[in-house]
Amino acid sequence: MAFKYLNPGYIPQSYAFSNNQAVRIVRGNIYNPRCGVALISDNTNCTIEDAITNGTNYLYIKFDIFLPETTTTTIYTDVVASIKRIFRIKQTGSTVEVLPLNNEDYTISGDDTNLKLGRVNTISLQLYTGGTNWSLTTYINDAEYPICGGLTNSNYSGIVNAGDYIIFSISNKQPVSNIIISDEEINFKEVIVEVDSSAVETTMTARTDGTYATAQIGDYVLKILDTSGLYGNFGSDCKVLGMAAVAAPAFATGGAEDVMLVKCRTISDTAMTDYPLKFFFDREDPDDYDFYYLKNMTEEQFAEINSSDTAALPCLLQALPVNSNTKLADLNGLKVGWVASDPNE
Repeated sequence: MAFKYLNPGYIPQSYAFSNNQAVRIVRGNIYNPRCGVALISDNTNCTIEDAITNGTNYLYIKFDIFLPETTTTTIYTDVVASIKRIFRIKQTGSTVEVLPLNNEDYTISGDDTNLKLGRVNTISLQLYTGGTNWSLTTYINDAEYPICGGLTNSNYSGIVNAGDYIIFSISNKQPVSNIIISDEEINFKEVIVEVDSSAVETTMTARTDGTYATAQIGDYVLKILDTSGLYGNFGSDCKVLGMAAVAAPAFATGGAEDVMLVKCRTISDTAMTDYPLKFFFDREDPDDYDFYYLKNMTEEQFAEINSSDTAALPCLLQALPVNSNTKLADLNGLKVGWVASDPNE
């Protein structure tokens, strides 16, 4: 069974912390022209939750990364699969290097990398983990520019297992966005876009900042998707290859102790589907790993965080299945949202 993970640039529910630095969201179309958000951190490992849901010999990863015109220090962005580093971008000043499969012999420098400074670059990694060697084919900025193909590393062997994680070690100068991870090949034309809504159905309280609040189990907020605004660029019959629901921000205030869980819900013309519960809780030890981590904060704390251009906003991200023949127009009118839920469910 195939899996697909999509994240335009929101903080995953689970991620590893180092040096007590949280992953943050940076806003701006310069970092992500389609969705306006990207991930940054101070070299903190950002673990993608449940990305690998079944063992596989093939792993495909695609993401966008903004590279500044220059840096005052050396900065890195790493991609790690199953605790093995498979890809690194290194930038010192206006000089960039690419290091695939953690092997100095494969280093690519300067113009040969096809990386562009002061703009967003698209990276596609195709990893084969079968046999006694891992092999990696890397593409930077379109399929027409393969900078390395069939590279192998004999120190890397074994299948990527279910339960393993993909980790992005990212900097505060190289925002990462539009992450796609799958065990099936990712089309070079595949992109992540946000879908507008035509209306909202809710039993929660709508607030002036655009968020919704409740202290009542069973309350919900559902947005009715309007895909028509995308038809001009993609066409109504454009194939949908994956889908995810995002709640950003998503947090508890501590004043609604009975509502500490939420779940994602979709409603179509034929079915209502609920997805696994997500927990809200505090993290007492910042050096521990936490999964399904969401912040319990006061309104004042949220207002202070939300006013920053680089916000450590707690988010919810739920992958949603799509059929192999799903078209963009098929999603028009679909209701997608969140329900306050009983912890005893």
